[in-house]
Amino acid sequence: FMQFSTKHPLKYKLNTIYNLVDHAILLADTRFHAKNI
Repeated sequence: FMQFSTKHPLKYKLNTIYNLVDHAILLADTRFHAKNI
């Protein structure tokens, strides 16, 4: 992971966040999707 205050481009940071959320949704059990989102 990286700190938000790093000198990486904003797009890189946002893509990291999107990917983490996407993986969390894909790995979660489908019974909990509606409740957690």
